[in-house]
Amino acid sequence: MAGAGGAPAGATTRRDDAGAGGRAGEDAAGRGRAGQDAAGPGRAGEDAAGPGRAGEGPVVRFRQVRYSAPGGRVILPRLSFDLGRGEALALLGESGCGKTTTLRLVNRLLVPESGEVLVEGRPTAVWDAIALRRRVGYVMQGFGLFPHRSVRDNVATVPSLEGWPRAAIDARVDELLALVKLPPGEFGARFPDELSGGQRQRVAVARALAARPPLVLLDEPFGALDPLTRAALRREFNALRRSLGLSALFVTHDVLEALEVGTHVGLMHEGELVLLATPEGFLASDHPRARAYLATLPSFGRGAAPAPFGAEAWGHGAGPPAPPEGRGG
Repeated sequence: MAGAGGAPAGATTRRDDAGAGGRAGEDAAGRGRAGQDAAGPGRAGEDAAGPGRAGEGPVVRFRQVRYSAPGGRVILPRLSFDLGRGEALALLGESGCGKTTTLRLVNRLLVPESGEVLVEGRPTAVWDAIALRRRVGYVMQGFGLFPHRSVRDNVATVPSLEGWPRAAIDARVDELLALVKLPPGEFGARFPDELSGGQRQRVAVARALAARPPLVLLDEPFGALDPLTRAALRREFNALRRSLGLSALFVTHDVLEALEVGTHVGLMHEGELVLLATPEGFLASDHPRARAYLATLPSFGRGAAPAPFGAEAWGHGAGPPAPPEGRGG
């Protein structure tokens, strides 16, 4: 993971487009890539135009990207970062800081004013927009399920559009519903209004992964759920992402969520990436905005990691490091 864009001293950044030294995530080389162990069409890189095979560089690259809203207000003045294969970047920041704009630039819902966004080494301006959006999984706020379609048909949306054989679609839907803990025999024929909020979000995640994308975008996907369901879904998402070798760009305003889901945390302020660090680096950072976020965690600075953290919830090893002694709010 490398990044740049006006970050202050002490931030983990890249000052130009030449890649910095080894990225965190290099130790994941050789792990299973999305779809490698699944039968059927839709393997990463096999049926998409342009590059896309594992090992060909960052799955997403922002190069000096500027974006202004209609009317001229600058939202992203200059944004640069790389998202490596198998990495998860949690974009953390206040409302209006440019997190969702960044996400929408990746699947070409928005187009940069200047600079470039590259997906699998190819500028989004060159990608066919429909092909790009089918190539990138997207989990949005509010679930976004088709209310008139069954759970099974919702999950099958992109494989059906891509012309997969019916047997392959059925097998993939059954596989994914099982992965997200919704037994297909019990839930496949239900409709979204027959599901709880947590179940609808599981369906949304399954739909985003159906065509075996190498990358998934998540825009505050768990924000409308109760705390216990959110915590369970974060754990499940971490396990699923690691098992499939997915890259993920995850938007949140919740520092606990960012620390749990991200292999890296990108702290945004007024359209700039002011800090890019591993969760451990974020906990140790002296950046004032990082300190302000960490001060909101109930037990931070009292000699122990925040209470909701733990080896299972953390998802990056044996759990988070304890906050540096004497720090906190």
